[in-house]
Amino acid sequence: MSYYPNSNPSSYNGGQNYDQSWGYQMPDPGVPPPIPSHSYPGALPAFPAHPQQAPLMPQFHNSNIRNRRFPKLNHSLIRSIQFQTIRDTGPPNGFQYSQMSYGQQQQQQQPFQPPMAQYGHQTFFYLGTPIHPPNTPESALSVPGYDANGDAEKVKKAIKSFGTDEDALISVIAPLSAMQLATLGATFRISTAGTWTSKLDSETSGWFGAILHGLTLGPLAYDVELVNKAIHGAGTDEQLLTEILIDRTLEDIRLLKGAYRERYGRDLENELQGEFSGKTRRMFAMVLSSTRPADNTLAVDHALVERDVKTLYDAGQGKIGTDEIAFCDVLVNRSRQHLSVLFEVYEKKHKKLTKVIKPDFSGQLRDTLLYIVQGAKAPKDRSKSKEHRPAVATAETWGIMRDVKLLEESMKGAGTKDKDLVRRILRLHWSTNRFRLIKQAYEAKYDKSLEDRVKSETSGDYRKLLLAVIRASG
Repeated sequence: MSYYPNSNPSSYNGGQNYDQSWGYQMPDPGVPPPIPSHSYPGALPAFPAHPQQAPLMPQFHNSNIRNRRFPKLNHSLIRSIQFQTIRDTGPPNGFQYSQMSYGQQQQQQQPFQPPMAQYGHQTFFYLGTPIHPPNTPESALSVPGYDANGDAEKVKKAIKSFGTDEDALISVIAPLSAMQLATLGATFRISTAGTWTSKLDSETSGWFGAILHGLTLGPLAYDVELVNKAIHGAGTDEQLLTEILIDRTLEDIRLLKGAYRERYGRDLENELQGEFSGKTRRMFAMVLSSTRPADNTLAVDHALVERDVKTLYDAGQGKIGTDEIAFCDVLVNRSRQHLSVLFEVYEKKHKKLTKVIKPDFSGQLRDTLLYIVQGAKAPKDRSKSKEHRPAVATAETWGIMRDVKLLEESMKGAGTKDKDLVRRILRLHWSTNRFRLIKQAYEAKYDKSLEDRVKSETSGDYRKLLLAVIRASG
């Protein structure tokens, strides 16, 4: 499915069709958002489509309208638009589309509806790991075969004894999955006053406490908190925002935006608009409204690759000055599978795209585009060991070497960058299969295991807990 507003890829001209007030789709507040059929990385088989799945793109049935380009959406055309559902099944039975204009819909703020209420009780994925639907009642949180009551008693005992029993906390909490941690937290809250996150925050400190804090929040709530700190902390942390927002599935972005609004009462898009300006603001707006295909779900469209190569050349090497928005438009809205082929073709015809980006871009825009480029690479075999083999390019392996290098950057040089190290390991470890591949790639590149490297850079209970998190993926 094309992301172009007029569904005509041949008319793409480097970003002119992107409209910030529209994005690449027109949501209706009365229709639940779509659930992607593929989750990144390490997803289990896709869950079935819901019969009330939302429309993705407007379908213009008037030929005069269909062949026009829309740099700005004409709101008077809204009533003539008929939406087409993903499976071409038409609107749900009895459903009436809103007659409000899109601008009116934007002004009428809709409260975040938990996916469970819309789709029934089913598992969602975030950062490649299963999670409970947001706002699931605590009494309904459970994991088959997991004894949350027993672990809750162990946690209470560890923090009620004379001095906190850090070893007991590590043995109970570090090995748990995201869903088990959420279930344990709910069980703890039901039997005590206050959340276990706040209780453990008051009983622990330092980087040991910071790791426990992230684990007890779980992948989604932890990212929501990190995004808020990146925006409202002492200066905007652009690198942290890049690591959280770039290379995410549509489901990840939808869940993140909804959870952010639920916790802070503000729209993430508006928050970012206030923190950035110019091209960087446009780029992050594209990221939050992107409809990029899921990785490894569709065959690469080689005709589109050729058009993208020409677009990037015309926007960079082929002109005086650089059309940054054209670069963003292509790199943000293509799957990594597509980008991997695109970069290879571009290099054969011209030169490495990184050699175009580095001198022609600057600041966070350059760093974010390079982050995207590095994320479209699967690891190569650089090991001398005959037993080591490069990982096959899958949704789990894209960007592994980029993440390996970021982990090393957290530890190399004078002094460990503990904040970066903690947040990177915590966020990566949720997807156990992918994290296992990252550890293998790290050892192949640096001839030292990630566990040994972290051990040499940390100490005390901080070291014990971080190593336990690393070992949890096997």
